[in-house]
Amino acid sequence: MTIRRKSLGSALSAVLLLAHPPAQAQSGPAIAIGTFDAEEACTIYQQYAGRRAAYADAYVYASYTSFFTYLVKDCVQNFPSLRTALQAALASSGKFAQRAGGYVVTGHLSRVSGTGGPAPDAPDMGPGGFSITSSSMFVTMDFTVKDARGRIVYGDVVTKKIEVSSDINVNGFRATSSQGGPGLYGVLQREMSQAIARKIAFHFVPMEVIRNEGTEIQLNYGAPLLTLGQIVQATAPDGSAVARYRVTSASAGSSLAELEGDGRYQRIVPGSQAIVIESDDPAANGPRFKRTPLP
Repeated sequence: MTIRRKSLGSALSAVLLLAHPPAQAQSGPAIAIGTFDAEEACTIYQQYAGRRAAYADAYVYASYTSFFTYLVKDCVQNFPSLRTALQAALASSGKFAQRAGGYVVTGHLSRVSGTGGPAPDAPDMGPGGFSITSSSMFVTMDFTVKDARGRIVYGDVVTKKIEVSSDINVNGFRATSSQGGPGLYGVLQREMSQAIARKIAFHFVPMEVIRNEGTEIQLNYGAPLLTLGQIVQATAPDGSAVARYRVTSASAGSSLAELEGDGRYQRIVPGSQAIVIESDDPAANGPRFKRTPLP
């Protein structure tokens, strides 16, 4: 009778633990977000839009609402929106404390290129033909991570491509797509902050496989640093195999990914480290082959 009660108590304890899992322990250092600046005067970025440069500060903004307007608004204030987005992205991982006295992240907007205007008209290719044109922006930001003594311990460069508009001509029928300045700049902030956060997070606390079951793996990072459909590349601990996976489920602290294509996934075991292949990285369009078992 005593044994049965003890077993029942153990079962109830297990249920309670599952219902209320322990809080995830912070496994990384304290990281604070420092200053972000631009290589050139903020107003010069408006010239890329094909309009005259206009003065802009915290109180006087350019009157038109292009992508560049919102870039200038953030630039003259040292990118507070981007810094906030990066801080939120790092905090969401649950692996880093954010306080003074630890590491400090600083950023530097080094390049902005692209027309920022509507896509040119797609030419008519005649019956049965189609053509597509697009207009894009490229934004590059350098970032560094310094320790309490001001020494650089890590740094990298992130470049993001943003499609501003497109024009499609199919058999004489045309369709045009475009997005306003607030939406485009929102996309930039989200993608740039997520990319920088991933690089910093994975540097200090590497992304790794914590479970492998057939062609499915479980990773030690989850949303929002990993999103559904994202491609991750895992490498065996001894470097003998590399396999690509696509994220199929992402929770707060971990995610699941399914093998994509053909890879030596049998060697991808717990402890294998992984990286994210960004969607605008040419490597994301690499060839994938599937092995077909013979009868």
